[in-house]
Amino acid sequence: MALTVILTLGLQLIASVRAQATLQERVWGTVFYTLYGDRTPIVLPETNTLTSLGAQQLYSAGSSFRNHYISPSSNDGSSLDMTIEGINRYQLNPDHITIVTTADQYTVASAQAFMQGLYPPLKDSSNYSFDDSGSTLADGSHVSAPMDGYQYPQLYTASAYDENSIWIAGHNDCPMWDSSRSEYYTTPDYVDLLNENADFYASLQPDFLNGVFLNASVGYFDAYYIWDYLSYGATHNSTLNMTLNHSDLLRARDLASQWVQATSGNTTRFGQNPGDHVGAIAGRALATQIINSIQTNIQYQGEYSKLTLLFGSYEPMVSLLALSSLPNNANSQFAGLPQPGSSMVFELYSLTSDNTSSSATTASYPDADDLYVRFLFRNGTDSSAQLIAYPLFNNSPSQTAMTLQDFIFNLQDFMLLSVGDWCYTCNSPANFCPSSDSSGSGSSSGSSSSTSSANQMHPAVAGVIGAVILLALLALLALLAFLLLGLRLTLNRARSPLNKKRRSDLGGFKGGEKLASDQDLSIPKDANGAAIVSSRKEGSGGEVRGHERVGSWELGQSAKAQEAAMPGFPPRVGGRPSFEEDEEMGGGRVVRPRESI
Repeated sequence: MALTVILTLGLQLIASVRAQATLQERVWGTVFYTLYGDRTPIVLPETNTLTSLGAQQLYSAGSSFRNHYISPSSNDGSSLDMTIEGINRYQLNPDHITIVTTADQYTVASAQAFMQGLYPPLKDSSNYSFDDSGSTLADGSHVSAPMDGYQYPQLYTASAYDENSIWIAGHNDCPMWDSSRSEYYTTPDYVDLLNENADFYASLQPDFLNGVFLNASVGYFDAYYIWDYLSYGATHNSTLNMTLNHSDLLRARDLASQWVQATSGNTTRFGQNPGDHVGAIAGRALATQIINSIQTNIQYQGEYSKLTLLFGSYEPMVSLLALSSLPNNANSQFAGLPQPGSSMVFELYSLTSDNTSSSATTASYPDADDLYVRFLFRNGTDSSAQLIAYPLFNNSPSQTAMTLQDFIFNLQDFMLLSVGDWCYTCNSPANFCPSSDSSGSGSSSGSSSSTSSANQMHPAVAGVIGAVILLALLALLALLAFLLLGLRLTLNRARSPLNKKRRSDLGGFKGGEKLASDQDLSIPKDANGAAIVSSRKEGSGGEVRGHERVGSWELGQSAKAQEAAMPGFPPRVGGRPSFEEDEEMGGGRVVRPRESI
């Protein structure tokens, strides 16, 4: 009897192991956040641009992810097929991919280079075998896109004036984040690092920083900008590369990493409300975008948002990693600056048995309860950089996968609920904030702020009402002047010898002197032109350049970044001047346009 029970239990265990072994992962969607590639230093006066090296870095990243998620190669070393369900392998389908980037040149160019690797020209990828974009002309000839079937992705570029920019650059135009960063300069940790490294930075000044940084501005408070400049020089300038000690460059990078973690990865500094994590506001906003992309994929059963690609700077990446509890003793690699072209990846997948067809046409989208999320990180674009899964929210190293419900539950602790929520948390003067609906901010203070904003009159509406009232008052005053004072407009005859009769070249009214050959000027009914009037408020800030350095601590500025004033709209041009003088009329002079009485 005992032997029978043991055999039965053994068979059940074997069957269970076989059932687990036959489960396969099916990827339904992915969300990427990718850092831009190598670019020119922030401290240089000219517009920062992506370098050729940076373009190659992002092209390499796109090619690597193509081999992983779009068209896996047989020799990529992976035993799992991680192809995204139903995604086109060769022909780019804009319905499958969403691309969002900030407006910085080096970020937009990074996205373009990434897409060149992800979906290369059709001649390279399929020898035109899948050229659905080509067209056959009337003469029977076939025409493909230039550059061997180059594919043109659709990029959504969010400028600082676009409310959607906050989801990938939530730190920009956020005064409370600026205040949080300034608070760091008063902490004992900052003072210690400033004093301990003063001699180190002073030693770099004569040979490497002179003419770029002032003597008084060389110190730990500019740790990121100094390393950014030295790193570029060590990469692109052979003289600096040979002169600068490698150990000094590593030390500069280490100090820059500490500065970045303290200013963008601090989850303990709060703003107007306890727990608002304003020091990591960029990560809070990015978390919202990630959830929205996943929800779109679920809503459309995997037909849309199969691949969401977000491109930006290091602040959202560092902030989200900190909020996810990744920079810890077990994952020390997250405590430093991410390498150019680094990517965070969030996979949405399900588990199916091996007898389920792998064809995208027969695969059915799973229920939300059967979906899982996995976080992966690839630090840099070198051949040694690997896409590695890591556990989120202090889970054990073996728990790299979590259910979709658990993932959303953890992100809801810090994600933003609306644009209005961001506006209130940041106390932002952004042009889109007054009209934003923050009723979904999730806090009583946020709701009251939204109600207050909703009850206020929009400046443009107030301006129109004020103009109407002013015109009504002027008309009333003019009427009173005519009725009470007996004011008359007397058209006196010309008092100057310069006032002579002229025959109009354009024709027009001649009164009693009109000749048969003269024609009156006819004006169309709709001759009035339209003028475009800006409703932009005075004093609104200009567009923020990524990481723009506009001040130094030693000059007494408490905030490291100040908004620059946006150039105003050009002055409105008045109406077309008259090409002729009006004819004299008997007994008086001509009434001039806009004549004061």
